[in-house]
Amino acid sequence: MQEVFCEESSFVEHDSNRDLKYKILTIVIINLYIFAFISFILAFYGFPITMLILTAIFVGVAIYLGIRKNNLYVDYDYTFVTGSVRFSKVINNKKRKSICKFEASDIERIGRYNSETFLLYQSMDKCNYLVLTSNINDNNKEFYYIVANFEGEKHLMVLECSQNFMLNVLKFASRSVLEKEFGKK
Repeated sequence: MQEVFCEESSFVEHDSNRDLKYKILTIVIINLYIFAFISFILAFYGFPITMLILTAIFVGVAIYLGIRKNNLYVDYDYTFVTGSVRFSKVINNKKRKSICKFEASDIERIGRYNSETFLLYQSMDKCNYLVLTSNINDNNKEFYYIVANFEGEKHLMVLECSQNFMLNVLKFASRSVLEKEFGKK
């Protein structure tokens, strides 16, 4: 059989609110590190334990806010290579983190986001729900879902990809995995 390679990305839509949060967090983090440095220096002149605790708090909050800041700009990559599906998270266009990998034979259902079948799977207790797009609130985009059983659990994943990507995955999965509402909008 011919090898099939299909890769797509879901890019975060930049909006002024997110950009403003990013800039504010950057300024706050810089100020926290400055305060941490000052409190560390003051620890040598008096109240050493109090100033060292204050330094640790400033650094801890700065690290936490830095992690939150980086998660404001998260893109997702979807890769399909001849029966193998891989999803990755790209943070700030710098760091790539693999989210999951499974085979097309592990897929239980493919369909459109917010269809009746999707809502049924979403209401299940033992189904891990993964949103693999940063644009889930954008009503002008097409979203699909994949339900797959891997790592001993059922996963419901929401994707922002083309119908072509889903059809390539479907070529290697069982035909019965396609929901009835797939062709409808």
